[in-house]
Amino acid sequence: MKKIKKNIFLIVFLFTVFFSSCEIINPEETVPSYLRIDTIKLDVASNLGSNSHKITDAWVYVDDQAIGAFELPAKLPILVEGKHKVFIKAGIKVNGIADTRGAYPFYDGYTTEVNFVKDSVVKINPIVNYYSVTTFPLNEDFESSGILLIKTSRSDTTIEKTNATFNVFEGEYSGIVHLTPAADLFECESMEAFKLPLSGNPIFLELNYKTEIPFSVGIFANYRDGSSKQHSIFVVNKSDNWNKIYINMAEGISNYPDAIDFNIYIGTTLPTTQNEATLLFDNIRLVHN
Repeated sequence: MKKIKKNIFLIVFLFTVFFSSCEIINPEETVPSYLRIDTIKLDVASNLGSNSHKITDAWVYVDDQAIGAFELPAKLPILVEGKHKVFIKAGIKVNGIADTRGAYPFYDGYTTEVNFVKDSVVKINPIVNYYSVTTFPLNEDFESSGILLIKTSRSDTTIEKTNATFNVFEGEYSGIVHLTPAADLFECESMEAFKLPLSGNPIFLELNYKTEIPFSVGIFANYRDGSSKQHSIFVVNKSDNWNKIYINMAEGISNYPDAIDFNIYIGTTLPTTQNEATLLFDNIRLVHN
């Protein structure tokens, strides 16, 4: 009888240990709420022109705590319930490169209050704007009578306006460059030279483009003695469809602390393997604070 009781106690003990171990290995899972963001919209003042953007990510904060950066569209788990403050920053691919994502420093954030419910999805539709202190020294949308870009002395072709429907990104006009073996070098610069921050503050060049060959974007750093130095900052790959890129200009510009001002340039050369090439541009916008 004692042996039977002993065995019963042993069995009860083993079952207790087994189920306790299961609870340790598989603890009760926390059921999250979900936040859904499909897109982030850019709203701009009418005098600025295009609201074209390429916002690819949402940088999400709940009650001022960073949750993370999420590629759009996104459905993300949030481990809270009830009403909480949600703050969204718009993220981009800096220089069009997926490995250099970041919150765009010139777009403000979107704040809202969300009532989170466990195992339920709440969708929000963030809208961002440029910060009011943002400066646009160059904003060429090709809709005015003139063009704010002129060819350099070594260029044998120029940028012109086109209103051909199949060439226009938006509005009435876009910029066009056509290269042939007889005119195979294109290089244009901003008509105006700009005084730009040299303290490492963000400076970006935004543009829409559709090009059959790569092109270079850079600066002419101008000095008091009348000389200038040319510096290529980034080479943009060709794109068969209209694309948008945000080019980080700050590092290149900061290399010239003694320059008094800068011209922005865009240039390319027709490859010897091609008989012609067309480049289309729109909404060329230099941005800084």
